[in-house]
Amino acid sequence: MAYQESAQKSLAYANAAIDTMTREGIAATPPNFMTWYKYHAGDNPDLCRTLDVLLSNGLRFTAERSAELFEHFFGDDTDSATVQ
Repeated sequence: MAYQESAQKSLAYANAAIDTMTREGIAATPPNFMTWYKYHAGDNPDLCRTLDVLLSNGLRFTAERSAELFEHFFGDDTDSATVQ
């Protein structure tokens, strides 16, 4: 997959992902980072809706829930294989 974001925009997404993971107590693993980076990039509407619902309901992002999210949204993605 080719990435089209500028260095500045990609850094903004990365910083936002780290901020969210820190605020929500999510481990800074590569799969979790990819999930939250893609959320902040906004290029996966289904992922964004799912995370918005979970966040608005105050659900905790346990290791299990985070793994399920990653598998659901990126399990068959070649980028996810690279991350892992």
